[in-house]
Formats: sequence, structure tokens, C-alpha cells
Amino acid sequence: MIEDVSPDADLRSLGGRKLLFSEATQAIYEIDELTAFVWQSLRAGMSSEAVVDELVRAGVDEASATPAVAQALAQLQAIPRSTQNPARAQSEPLNAAIPIDGLTAVTVEIPHASVVDVHLSEDLVPDVIRTLGYLRTDRSESDCRIIARSAGETIEFYPPDKAMWLCKPADFVATLKADLLEQVLRLATYEVALHTAALIRNGKALLLAGAPGAGKSTLSLALSRAGWELAADDVVLVLDDGLIIGLPFPITAKSSSWPMIDRHWPELAAREGYHRPDGFDVRYILPDRIAAPGPWTIGAVVILDRQPDGEAQLEDVEPADMLGTLISEATSRDQQLTRAGFRALVTALDNARCAKLTYSGLFDGVRALDGLCA
Repeated sequence: MIEDVSPDADLRSLGGRKLLFSEATQAIYEIDELTAFVWQSLRAGMSSEAVVDELVRAGVDEASATPAVAQALAQLQAIPRSTQNPARAQSEPLNAAIPIDGLTAVTVEIPHASVVDVHLSEDLVPDVIRTLGYLRTDRSESDCRIIARSAGETIEFYPPDKAMWLCKPADFVATLKADLLEQVLRLATYEVALHTAALIRNGKALLLAGAPGAGKSTLSLALSRAGWELAADDVVLVLDDGLIIGLPFPITAKSSSWPMIDRHWPELAAREGYHRPDGFDVRYILPDRIAAPGPWTIGAVVILDRQPDGEAQLEDVEPADMLGTLISEATSRDQQLTRAGFRALVTALDNARCAKLTYSGLFDGVRALDGLCA
């Protein structure tokens, strides 16, 4: 019966392959056509005997159909059920009682995501405006507030959902940017957040994925200089219909990339440098072109593999394999991929080109990507 075959799973087809996702194991199982047919039939309310009869009517020998259905049932029954995540209680923001008299309010908006009031000591305002001023809005209603005020040699930082902590002045801008991202992921409506850059051309999104150091930020900067519009430097949100929204924070260039950036774009060398609590020194660079809010259809997803030398090569990747790569670095509000999230990702990739870019030269990489989203 249907109760015996993991009712909390979801079956989708991607690139001609049948993928069954289980919330319980947070795993994707690739199954054959017969097993997929059995699963769908049971979900429709058929008994296993009726499934055998259906196969026989389709021309399958009964002596073969019966054990084949039994084997498919055994595979499906081995997939664990998922359990429901408990609903999170809503509570008063932890910083609600913190006075904001004498602080300057800078309200920033991430389109289609959230509006955050940032209340700052006057000495902190210039760096925030320099880095995030292009996100400033005059909207009077916000989703939450962040408070930061100078206290001698440290800064008191009050996020809405955690206790106050102290940070060094050199770490403040990076700390604020990280917490703004955290608030967006907490408040926005989406199914899955992907750790990718996103650039727009001809109304479609190019997503850039890859391990740290693969060059997502520097390649995003180069693409923005070549006519693409930046939608996201680091995180995109996948909606339930498979469309994506980019979080348009500035491009984060680590110090290891500064020599390359300074060589190609010397005017950026004067950008202020900031320190992150994880030890990295970074510059925040506003690209030449920022995309409209969207949402966007994904035209292509590319995994970056930067090598010391060699010509740029773009090789196609199976969509189902790309799905696994994206899920490995994805997140959700409850840190669990749901069936709705799985369906959204499959829908997002269904008509997208999936590829791997192996490159060494920055502009060779740009040229290799030129034909995408045409």
C-alpha cells in the first residue's frame, strides 16, 4: 500500500533521469523507469496487484511483472520516512528594549526579501553608507532592526535574534554585512538558498558555483565589466516556482585577489579594505551594473574550476549531477531541504544549461561564458 513506500518522498525527472528525494535521509535516490512507475501508481492509490495487472496489460509477461514489482517495492520501502520539523515559536526581538536615542537610522532594503533598520553611532555611518548605501530606502516599515554603537575600543552589536556581542572596529562592516545576510535568510520567503553568484543577461540568470578560491567574485567582477548585470555575489534564493532572486550585496574581493583586480582595474585599488572575523581582509566592490530585482529564470549554471594554467574549457554537466552539487552547498530556513525545495530546484534546472568551466586566465573565462544566456 502507499503507506509502505515512503509517502514523504518526492519523484522528479531531470535530464531524463528519475530522482526520488527523501526528506528523512536528505538524500536523492536515482531509480529506474519501472520503480518510478510503481511509486507513482502506489501514490495514486493502486495496490501492488493492480500495478502488476497494469504492467501485464502493457505487454509485460506476468511471470516477469510480479517479481519486478516486488523488487521495486523493496527498494521503495527501504527509503525512510521523514518527520515534521516542529514549528518555531515567534518571540519578541532580543534587542527590542535597547534604546536607540542618539543613533542614526540607515534603512536598507533587499528587494523581494526584507527591509532592515540599522541604528548606528555617528562614527559608524560613513563606512556603512560607503559599502551599502546603494541599498538605502526611505520605506517607513521594516522587518527587523540591528543596533550597533561604539563603546570605547569595541563596538556593541545587537542583532534582533541573538544576544549582544562585542566586535572590533576593524571587523564591524564585515560583521554587519554577515548579519544582514542572516536576517534576509531568516525573514525572506523562499525554498532554498544557494551559495552561488548570479549575473543577468537577456533576461536570464547565469549562476556561478565552486569551491572557495575558484574565482566566483573576480569572475563576477569581470563579467560585470563585460556587460553582464550582477544580481548576487554570493547567495541566491530559489522560489517555489523555480525562479531565483539575487541578494545584491557588493562583490567581496579577498586580499588574495587584490593583485589581479589592481592589475586589470587600477581605479579599484583605492577601495577601503576591511577585516572579517574569520581572518580574511576584503574589499567590497560595487559592480558597474546591478540587475533589476527579478525574479529571474536560470539560463545556465556553471561550476568553476580555476587552474594555474591552460586554456579555458566549458564542458557540459548532467543536470542531475549539478543538482547534487548545488544541494551540497544549499541551505534553508530550518537547515533541511524540503520536498518543496527539491521540486523548486528541479524546476529551476529543468531548462538550464549545466556546465563546468576550467580556466586560468580571467578574461579567457569571460570569453568562454559569452555564449551562455544568449
